[in-house]
Amino acid sequence: NKVNKGEYGNFIQVFHELLVILGYKKLNPKDRLHAAIMANLGRFSCLLADYESSIRLGGNKPNWVDAVKGLCWYMNTYASGAYEEQPSEDIRGIDAVQIMTVHQAKGLEWPIVFVPSMVEKRFPSSKVGSEQEWYVPRNMFDVRRYEGEIEDERRLFYVALTRARDILCVSYFGKITKRRERSPFIKNIEADLSEISPNKDIPLIEISPPTSEDEIQTFSAGELLTYIKCPYFYRLREIWNYKPGLVEDLGYGKSLHYCLRHASDLIDNGMNHKAAIEKAVDEKFYLPYAGGKVKENMKKKAKEVLLKFVDMHKEDMGKIEEVEARLEFPVQKATITGKVDVILKDKNKMEVRDYKTSEEVTSYEQAALQVQLYTLGLRKIGTPITQASIAYLDKENPKEQIKKVSIKDKDLENAKRKAEECIKCIMRGEFKAKPKNGYCKHCDQKKICRYT
Repeated sequence: NKVNKGEYGNFIQVFHELLVILGYKKLNPKDRLHAAIMANLGRFSCLLADYESSIRLGGNKPNWVDAVKGLCWYMNTYASGAYEEQPSEDIRGIDAVQIMTVHQAKGLEWPIVFVPSMVEKRFPSSKVGSEQEWYVPRNMFDVRRYEGEIEDERRLFYVALTRARDILCVSYFGKITKRRERSPFIKNIEADLSEISPNKDIPLIEISPPTSEDEIQTFSAGELLTYIKCPYFYRLREIWNYKPGLVEDLGYGKSLHYCLRHASDLIDNGMNHKAAIEKAVDEKFYLPYAGGKVKENMKKKAKEVLLKFVDMHKEDMGKIEEVEARLEFPVQKATITGKVDVILKDKNKMEVRDYKTSEEVTSYEQAALQVQLYTLGLRKIGTPITQASIAYLDKENPKEQIKKVSIKDKDLENAKRKAEECIKCIMRGEFKAKPKNGYCKHCDQKKICRYT
């Protein structure tokens, strides 16, 4: 009844309410069975977010009766085969057997790889090349790309074979309920394989020892900030994929950054600051789930915020050397990746700057750590960063809008050490909640958190 009356703003709110009613908070994440249940409920929140995003684009409000019917249709016709089970642990670098699809294995490598069930109608799939029903006319897109061809399956088979470093074991069966012939793909490779008789033992083969590269895992700087805010929230968001609810102002901060970036290009091309901001917001400001008056009011607010900020810092707009610079750099047993909002250049001085909408969700100390990590990464690729700062777009006081970040050697070393410690804790599976650190009021999973 509450759903039909429109008392909930989105599907995730309904989902969280249902989880609480069903006793979700009694689940113990330290219990392996409970953790598996919680992980797969996180996967279901992905399903809900994917479905809801399609019906909420443009600011549409859900008609809950129709929306729930549509959700049932989505689950029964598509989602049941499209969403795989969510692992309960972070499998990066884990010393265990990993079972996955060939698509998931792209770009990876293991000492031993097993490719089972190499029989006709399974690999290649019996559905390859068969004509499917589409809701869009077939002549409006490259239908072969989506229905597939035998060569697509052959290339996928090649991917599977090349994931092995030392041993590749390709197997097939003769019968489960019906007799099956070997996959035709096996004929292409049987001359290169040694056949093992079912009556003989598998020969002993020496496995090469793991290299140091095998232990390298990748983390984004944003991931590490999430862990610092609350390790338990990190587990929910980054490992179990719990999604936030869709709200109308979702994406406001990113849209501000994008508009500012576009305005800087216009200013470089000779447009004055005021006209550049107005043009950038008019053309590029976008909130996917807002419409009507809400969208117009947010757009107006964005224009006011950026005009005020740029008016106070006109000189900086002419110093922009690079925007959204991507970087990655090694730390102990890991690689950290990131995307710098902007690099400013003034004569021989280069400054890395990160834009924030406010200090409410990410504190100055946390944002400073992120900027210090960016500085480390940029210096490692030869960019001589001499200054660093955080720009708060919503601050009224000009003196509070730009805050300097110390990038002395000792500060950068401390930032690196803190990042490495976070990574060690993540890899050890340490996800203790921090219910008293002030982040809880901003957490989008607090409704189902057993620690709040």
